[in-house]
Amino acid sequence: MLIIGFALLGISAAVAGQAGADPSEAAVPGSVARVLPVVSPVEDHPKSQPEHQSGKHEPHKHKHGRELSSAAQYETYLKQLVDKYAPETAKDWEPVLRDTTRLRAELRQAMHDMPPDVRQQWHEQHAAKQDPQWQAKRAKAAQTRSAFDAALRSGDRVQISASLREMLQLCRQQNEWMSARLIELRQTGAAH
Repeated sequence: MLIIGFALLGISAAVAGQAGADPSEAAVPGSVARVLPVVSPVEDHPKSQPEHQSGKHEPHKHKHGRELSSAAQYETYLKQLVDKYAPETAKDWEPVLRDTTRLRAELRQAMHDMPPDVRQQWHEQHAAKQDPQWQAKRAKAAQTRSAFDAALRSGDRVQISASLREMLQLCRQQNEWMSARLIELRQTGAAH
């Protein structure tokens, strides 16, 4: 261990000598950091420079809210895409997104209002209900989102517009599913 320490001190003295600093300072523990240049990892990182000058969307923003910090940001992002690529469907999107926001809040509140033991029991019952029909619907939704991501990456206005219409249908289906779950949750909560 002692030999390694002396070797490191020798290396730091050599580095300090190359950097034009006083080699006697390099022998002081912790002086290597003062001699070596400090480089910000953010400034030199390739992704910190604008990658897409062509106006195409960046791929990291197309994860349907998975990388965005909140559902509200995701909905704002969808509204911006609709305004840019499918303004004729904007009036269709408004009530759907408003319902989505309302249903999410009501589901969260209904879950919060349930006693913990009832909530746990409800989660266990629904974990076992993953039947093939539900899994097929989930796979179809994942396929729709994947096609949406691909359309955004392509930058093709026609393809993006068509994908936005498919996403509108998917959001409507998810709202129906959330409504059914909300009714079920309220019935379960009222029964206990």
